[in-house]
Amino acid sequence: MGFHDHFSGHAALYASARPSYPEELFEFLSVQCAGSVLAIDCASGNGQATGSLLKYFDRVLMTDASAEQLKQYAGAGEDNEKLVRVVAVAERLPVPDQCADMLTVAQALHWFDFDSFCEELDRVLKPGAIFAAWSYGIHSISPDIDSLIGYLYEDIIGSYWTPERRMVEDGYAGYDFPFQEIQAPSFKLSKCWSIEQVLAYLNSWSAVQRYQREKGSNPVEAIEKPLTDLWGEQAQREIQWPLTLKVRRKA
Repeated sequence: MGFHDHFSGHAALYASARPSYPEELFEFLSVQCAGSVLAIDCASGNGQATGSLLKYFDRVLMTDASAEQLKQYAGAGEDNEKLVRVVAVAERLPVPDQCADMLTVAQALHWFDFDSFCEELDRVLKPGAIFAAWSYGIHSISPDIDSLIGYLYEDIIGSYWTPERRMVEDGYAGYDFPFQEIQAPSFKLSKCWSIEQVLAYLNSWSAVQRYQREKGSNPVEAIEKPLTDLWGEQAQREIQWPLTLKVRRKA
């Protein structure tokens, strides 16, 4: 089964520019699990969730269809006996039946063949195991900065986003998730970043990369000066992303 590779070409930038997830999220998920032998970080990318999962499970299987993304995991040398990295698509995981205590999908579910993935999910999870998927949408800094970045997002590169991006914006509202729902608290994805970090994050957007390949110019440059002016002398600002979390337990 093939996959649409939107990130391998800028895997290093993606790894350095994307926000990590709050530790409270993993604490909550670990409490829901009956066992702690194996967690699968499915479509892990460069492992923004992997390091936290290693704190709670005896072994973590990190899978992604992109070998280039897996290479970017910064903690590859840490807890090496607990971590296995495997190139695999989410719909066909190289693991035995009913082997996993938890399977997570961070900011990637919208790329899957959902029906095929659900069949695979049912196959690999133990009875009573947990499935958790989360995503984050457009960030917020301040009204004036948000308006400027919104202009980049919608007006400049809007047509360069894939249809899957809209599923993230909708918080996976149209998905018919399997298994029993677990009510989850709200979690806050928040970082204090410099303007350089924000610009790197914008440059990591797949639509920016696609625009750049097709047009031969960087669309972020169109807002860089006005963004710098709005940012002012402040070294760092708080950046917040709305986090959507879906948690289910297999019967």
